[in-house]
Amino acid sequence: MKAPLEKDIQFAFINLLRKCGFFVIRHNNVKITGKKTFVKMEDYEKGMPDIMTLYRGRWYCIEMKRPGGKLSIFQEQRKIEIDDNGGTYLIISSIKEGVDFINRVKTEYRQRCI
Repeated sequence: MKAPLEKDIQFAFINLLRKCGFFVIRHNNVKITGKKTFVKMEDYEKGMPDIMTLYRGRWYCIEMKRPGGKLSIFQEQRKIEIDDNGGTYLIISSIKEGVDFINRVKTEYRQRCI
């Protein structure tokens, strides 16, 4: 069986977050190109986490990766910036890891979703 694509894991995880009461922002970090158009990503946008989610006043920055996937140099820089500013940065590579994250957060508030 083929490993699931990152976008499929991301889609399922976002749906779980929303179902469990998290506010979710999905950040598209792509260049748009065409025959007559080209939109260049500014340096400040490179490496932004795929998902930013808010629950009970706490923000979580989440990068989705296929199992074994590595952060780019820009993603590593963003992780350091987020960590240095007291943020929570996570890398999620499977639905199970996503469910575990949700349950950890919900447990802090004595709640359960999944």
